[in-house]
Amino acid sequence: MDDLLLAPVYQSGVDGAAAREAAARAARVERLACAALWRAAGALLRERREARGWSQQGLARRAGVPLGVVAQYELGEKRRPAPADWRRVTTALGLDLARFLDRAVARAAGRLAGDGAAEATAACLALYALARHVRQTAGPAGHTD
Repeated sequence: MDDLLLAPVYQSGVDGAAAREAAARAARVERLACAALWRAAGALLRERREARGWSQQGLARRAGVPLGVVAQYELGEKRRPAPADWRRVTTALGLDLARFLDRAVARAAGRLAGDGAAEATAACLALYALARHVRQTAGPAGHTD
């Protein structure tokens, strides 16, 4: 993900203090986008799991992932969630990962815009790049919702 956000800095030929400032801003934007996306995805995951009447343990068993993965994902605690695990969890719920991520991105973008964060616009754009990256690295598609 860092390469996605920092590529313009490296390609622009900017050096010295300006490059460091741009890199620091890109890192802040990435942290903001990641935190917003994974919090939104975790809340959506919990809603979908509870709508099925499943416990976290039941979802973990069906998805073939450790219970801690489901718990951390629902709380948005995992800073760099494994795309393949997201694929397994959403597939176990009968959800398409791409559509699930689209919903999570929309929620996260809404929250960022509502927060009025100075870097919210850039973070919203980073959300889409992050979601695209997860889709591309998650492995084969599962069920659709």
